[in-house]
Parts: sequence; C-alpha cells; structure tokens
Amino acid sequence: KRLAPCERSEPWRLNTAQYDAASAPENVLVLVSAGPGTGKTETTVARVAFFLARGVPADKIRPITFTVVAAAELKARIKLKMPTIVGQPCVSTIHALSLALLGRSEIMSPPQAEDLALRALFEQQWPEERLCRLQAAFRAQVLHPPPLDGKDFGALRHLCKDMCAKAGLNIAGPQGDRVPDEAKCAYEQEWDCMEPLRAAARKVSHSDLSAAVSEFLGCSGPFDAYCRSGKGVEEAPPAVRRFVAMAREKGWLHINEVPLQALEKVRREGVPPAFQGAHYLLDEGQDTDAVQLELVLRLASHAGECRLTVVGDVDQAIYGFRGANARLMEALKAKQFDELAALLPRDDALPPSVRRAGGIVCVPLTEHHRSTTRLVCAYSLVRAKDPPLRSVHAGGLPAYRVRCESDALEVRLVLDQLRMWRDRGKAWGEMSVLALSSGHLTDFMDELKNAGIPYAERKDKDPPPPPHPPYGRVTLGTIHSVKGWECDVVCVVRLNYDSTKTDEAQPAFGWSIFCRSGGGDLALADKVQAQQLEKVRLLYTAMSRARRFLSLSCALPTGRNGGEPTRRWLPVLATLDETGGCVKSFAVRGEADISRAVAEVSADADAVAAEARDGAHPPPAGRSPPPMTLEQVESHNGAFAFGPAGAAGAAGAAGAAKAAGAAGEAASADEAGAA
Repeated sequence: KRLAPCERSEPWRLNTAQYDAASAPENVLVLVSAGPGTGKTETTVARVAFFLARGVPADKIRPITFTVVAAAELKARIKLKMPTIVGQPCVSTIHALSLALLGRSEIMSPPQAEDLALRALFEQQWPEERLCRLQAAFRAQVLHPPPLDGKDFGALRHLCKDMCAKAGLNIAGPQGDRVPDEAKCAYEQEWDCMEPLRAAARKVSHSDLSAAVSEFLGCSGPFDAYCRSGKGVEEAPPAVRRFVAMAREKGWLHINEVPLQALEKVRREGVPPAFQGAHYLLDEGQDTDAVQLELVLRLASHAGECRLTVVGDVDQAIYGFRGANARLMEALKAKQFDELAALLPRDDALPPSVRRAGGIVCVPLTEHHRSTTRLVCAYSLVRAKDPPLRSVHAGGLPAYRVRCESDALEVRLVLDQLRMWRDRGKAWGEMSVLALSSGHLTDFMDELKNAGIPYAERKDKDPPPPPHPPYGRVTLGTIHSVKGWECDVVCVVRLNYDSTKTDEAQPAFGWSIFCRSGGGDLALADKVQAQQLEKVRLLYTAMSRARRFLSLSCALPTGRNGGEPTRRWLPVLATLDETGGCVKSFAVRGEADISRAVAEVSADADAVAAEARDGAHPPPAGRSPPPMTLEQVESHNGAFAFGPAGAAGAAGAAGAAKAAGAAGEAASADEAGAA
C-alpha cells in the first residue's frame, strides 16, 4: 500500500535519491534533475505509484511527455510495474493534452497548412519584382506546361487564382492537366511585355514558392515565433494574422498553435473541472518552451498549491532550434523567480505557491547505471555536474579521441572498430554511428553497404530498439534521433567545423569552454553563444549514449603546402583533459595507423576484462580543467599535429597518451586512499 524505505529494493530497486524524488511532497513543485543513465523513467513510474498509494485516482495523475514514442514507453512501464491497478494514468504529450483542453481531435494536414501559407504570403506586400518573376514563371508553365506533381501544380493553381483576382480578372486557374482558354488567352495578351523576364521564369518556377512556405512554417519562422510567444494574434506580423484568420474561417488548427490556443482558453475561462486538482508530471522539462511551461503551471495550480513534478536534465537540452528554452528549467533549479517570470509570456504565469519558501523541492539523481566510470569522467569534462555523477560500473575503457587525415580514413577507422567489436562478441545491434546531421553519415552508409555490414538509419520518430537485441543492425542516426537511447559501442563522427566559413568560425572562440563547469547558462543571452552552447550539449548527449566504448573522431586534413588545416576540432573537444586517464588520443594518417589504433583499443579491452576478473578498484575520477582563453584553445587545436611521417606521428601521439596515463597513475598512487 505504501512506498516504504524497506521496500526500495523489491520490486522497485530504487536508490535513496530516486526514493526521495518519488515520495516528495505532493503539494509542491518537485524538480528532479536526472542526468543521463540515472533512472529517470523508473523514478517517474515510482512517482505515479506513490500518488496511487496515497489514494489519488488514476485519472487524476497526468504524466506529460515530449514525444508520442516516450508516451507509449511510459504507459508500457506503468503497466509492467503495476498490472493490477484500477484505471490508467492519463499519459499524453503536451499537444494531446492541449487538444483535450480545447475539446478537439483534428489538426490541419501539411498540404492544408502549405495552401494557407502560400495564400497568406502572396497577399503580403511582396516586392513587385518578385511578383513579376512568379507571374512570369506561371506564364511559362501555362504556355509550355511540363509534367508537374500534385503539390507543385496546386501551388501554381492558387498563385494563378490570386494573381487573377488581384488583376481584376474573373478567371480560374488550371484544373487537372489543362488550362482554361480564358486564362491562357489573358496571359498570352500580356506575355509580350514580359519578354525580359523569360529567363528568370525558367530558373524560379515553383521552387521560390516552396522556399517561402517552408521559411514561413518552419522552425524559428514567423508563424512558429508567434506560436511560442504567448501573445495574441493581433500582435503578430500581417502574414501570420492572415494565415490564422483563414484557418479560423475553415475551422482548421495548426499543430504548432495548439498549446497557445489551449493556454489562451485557460487564461480566459480558467482550468476546466476535469483537469482541476490533478497531479502533473512533466517529462523532459528542459525541452519545453515558455508557452508550454506556463500552460502546465496554470493547470497544476490548485487551491493555493502547485501539484507538479518536473523531470529533466538541462545538460541534455538539444531542441533550442524548435523553440525549447533550457533557461526555464535552469531558473527553476536556481530558484531565480524574477528571471523565470521574465522568461514566461505573462507576469502572472508563475503561481505564488512556487515563489514562497519551500515551494520548490529539488532532488538530484547522481547514481549512474549506464556507462562505466571512465566514460562518465570523460563526458563530465564536457558538462560537469554538481553533485557529480557516480557510475556503479567500475573501471572501463577511456573515451578515444581520434584525428584522421581524411574523410576516407575516418570511415575506414570506424568500420574497423565495428568489426573489432563484432569479433569480440558484440552484436551489430549493440553498435551505433552518430553525427550532428544526417548528411555526415552518407559515406558511412555506403561503406557499410559495400562491406556487407547490416545497418539501419534511425529517424527522430522511430521507437527505440530492444535494450539488448541478440542480432540486429548497426544504427546510424543523428544525435537528436537517439535521445533517450543507449548501446554498448558508440562512434561519434565528423566532430569538426570549417574555419574558412565565417558563420561557423565565429562560434568557435574559446568562450564555449566556460560552459563545462555547468554554470553561467543564464548569462548566455547572445543568440550565437546559445547556439554554440547547444552544440556542447549535443556532444554531451551523444557521449552519454555509450555503455562500454566511445569513439570521438573527425577528419582534419593538412592544409595546402603543409599549412594549417582548414578544419578544426569543436572547441570543447580540443581541450579535453587526458591527465585523469579517461580520455586517450590517436592520430591517424594512413592504414597502418588505423591497424595500430584498433589493436591498442583491443589491448585496452583485454586489460579491462582482466581488471574485472581480478576485482580491481575503479580508477580515480578525472578532474575538470579550468576555463581556457582563446589563445589556449587555438594552441590545443594544433596540439595533435602529425609528425614528419604517419607512423612516427601516431607513435608519438600514442607515446604521449601512455606517458600522460602513467603520470596520472603515479600521481594517484601518491595520494592516500586514491584508489
């Protein structure tokens, strides 16, 4: 009936921090800082069990997840842990919850949204030159119609209608695969005066329209900015107001606008009775935006209490491009209420019950169950936590940082690493190759196919594979697509930027190294700095997917005539400290270097296995280095330069790594009780 301390190990197996989070007071805002591998989902399910044990009806428990896949997984975990409960908690995404508040179940389809966006944009005050180019493009399609698919033909049809209406012509656009004679005649009469624009028409056609619609509806576009502002439509740009007005006339609602409409309804009418007095559990709190957080805060506020549990990790906030604001959760954690109120859309969004003393209970989860001790030390150098993570798996392999001379060598290195682990008994399904974008994985897919190695490309909405698949395929995907997923062998590739491009070189300055301490997030107001900080979090998220082996690689070709390479490491990677024994570096300039590097990794794996058999103690935790200046970052970027020959350079790098490891062991041996 009750989650008592003596019942922690059976059947829940909760540690002390997880139990404290699950049994925290139910009438306050509970913030659970759950780092990677600390049992976030298990704690959330235990929190649900605590509410049920206290007599809360199942329909008054409302866990909120970030994705549909996460909602399905949470439902399955609740059913697995509590198969005999009466009813089921109302697990849903934030958009499903908003639709339930609005009493609706349908949203507009992508073609409908593109149709309205096209018309809203056309009625906007576009430059006359652009209108002429689009009009000429349509005339070219009318006079010499090529085969068009339905989407492109629909865009041109609506453009024709709007242009005719604006010109005072009462004619219709093309229907099906033919053009009305009236329209063709009208355009032919004016075609002679458009002779200078014929060349432009051939280049523009419908692609200009598609780009404009994508920009309007896409992330950080005008419509998306309106949906995340929390303000009324009357304050939005003219094109957005026209889009919303046309959608209201047709009874349509865009998916991005759903939380905003639900929030406006709650502001006007209050919380509906069916949603009052419920206990809300917000999963992945770092991935919410200001509108979503205000909506949940208003729903959870009841009778002077805030019945809300927020679970998340600021260091894994990687959806800023979708409007998520990690500073919201950071302000909650620091109890900076004025900062939080300024970030929310309205001044009254923060309930008084949260501001009072004891209104927020923070519980950090620090016991790590995924990666080995050395890997936890490695990614703690990227984003250190306070209190630090403690792995229950002693020892383990270090993280391997590999600089390759070319893209082809990097691909070959990764394939040899995968084969080595397959020979050591790992299934293909326990291996993955991750990159910042899907375009970086094309070469790896081609080589895996040529080598006959089974692989599968993972998408953002794909459900996670079984935790321990006996066979399977190598997973290739972006870092965003593997959020909440883990496997034994992880290779993160193409971790470099092109220093010749201004837009990428600008964020590469040494300021990003200051983020490793885990503090200072609230001071990063500049947009460029915020984007670079998210790259640091992306790297942290990717590194924390690995259970046993982690490789961080990039291709940094030597510049012309032996000059400086045009590519550089991501700054935070260039400054990883190797003195703690949790990071080891290799330089690969040829095939011999690849064989040597793979052989050394295999030897390290044998040594770790021997340590496990002998019951050796875990190595001392690596220390996070102090913040570095720009000059120090630049010197680190060149610290892994190759020697005069490939073998000599690789040997020198390996010798330096061994020397650093030996020095670290000697220093640790001198410290009493270091082991």
